[in-house]
This record gives sequence, C-alpha cells and structure tokens, in this order.
Amino acid sequence: MAAFAGQLVLIRFNYHFAGGSRYTQTSDGVGWYVDAITFEDIATVELVEEATLAPGANYVFSPPSAGTSLLVARPRNLDRWWPTGLPVELEAIVGLGYETWAHNWENAANLPAGSLAGSPMDDANGHGAPNIVAYALALDPSKPAVDQLPRWVVTETGGGFQYTVETSATGASVTPEISTDLQTWHPVGAAALGFDSEDQLFSSIGTVETRRIVFPNTTPPTAFFRVRVDFP
Repeated sequence: MAAFAGQLVLIRFNYHFAGGSRYTQTSDGVGWYVDAITFEDIATVELVEEATLAPGANYVFSPPSAGTSLLVARPRNLDRWWPTGLPVELEAIVGLGYETWAHNWENAANLPAGSLAGSPMDDANGHGAPNIVAYALALDPSKPAVDQLPRWVVTETGGGFQYTVETSATGASVTPEISTDLQTWHPVGAAALGFDSEDQLFSSIGTVETRRIVFPNTTPPTAFFRVRVDFP
C-alpha cells in the first residue's frame, strides 16, 4: 500500500441482504455504526530519509539501525508526480567488529579469554592467515581447516578459484586478484589480463558469501590467484 502513503483512504462496506424483514429508512438514527475496524497483515512505517535525485544520479541508502526498511521511488515528470512504485524490502545488518567476532569464537571454541581479541596479527589455528584475515574471510580460527582457505575447486563446467567473505566485517575490504607472472596483480575482470574473468556469488548463508572466480569465455594461460584483505 505504499502508493497510498500520506493520502486519504475511503473504505466501503458492501451489504448483502438475503431475505426477511428489513428497514428502508435512511434517517440518521437508522443503520449500522462501525466503530471498530481491524486490519491484518499491515505495518506502521516511519519516514527516516527522503531524497530528490537529479536525472541520472545514484542513491545510496544508509540505514540508521539494523532491521527491515522499505525503499520506494516516486517518479516526477515536469511538475507532475506519478504514483509510487512497489516497495523494495531491505534488511540492514549490524556490522560485526573484530573484537566481537573474536569474543564470540573464544566462547564458542572454549579458547582463553582475549586469546583472539588481543592478538589480531597472530595465527591462532596455524593455517597461515592472521586472525584478522580469518575474521574478514569467515574462517574458523579455532582449528586449521585447510578446506576453508581460498582454493581451486573443480566443477561440472570446469573450475574456479573459491573463497569466502564475511560481509558484515567492519572496515574489511576483500579483493580477489589474478596474476600471470607473480609480479603484477590485477583485479578480477581487468582488461589488462587479456582474458575474461568474473567474480561470481556461488552461495550465501547469513552474512557469509562463498564466491568463485570463473572464466566464462576462454581458457586462460597459467594464472595465479590471491585474495587481498585491507583494513583502514
């Protein structure tokens, strides 16, 4: 009902008379009084942000808090506003800071308090990645699970370089890169590579994404892969 937001809505009741005695008077003292109307499957929404965009401009919505938000757009042509379009439901997720992630794992894996939270650059499980990288890549810091690390996987249609990302990791920037000589590294999809490559979403569970780098049109020459994790 987004199209009716802020507008007066008139409600009509259809009455069907099946038979028997009835009153036909139309005076003020005759009829039914409806004083308790209940609606189901509705929600009360609050306007938290409103913006008018110039032609061709992009809009970035930053939810003030976690939870569900509805995003609607209403086009305007010259001085005429057109009806509001269908709403899009957005689910905002609270960012997961490193310390919170570390404390959660310390409790879940019965690790000493502070063993992860106080040592972001240590390698608690010995899998070769610092704890803070395990945080960004959604790895289990309590055991050396090699199968969680970025790796090449074989599929029915060929293969791909697979890695995971914790999308709620606050401040973490995860970038997959490709090189043909271990000297110069390029982002996936860069024209400088000389062959097609794509970073595709393979699956998603909660805030953890499993992604694959694939080659849709060509078989590349010898190539090397890495996942670069940056923090501000």
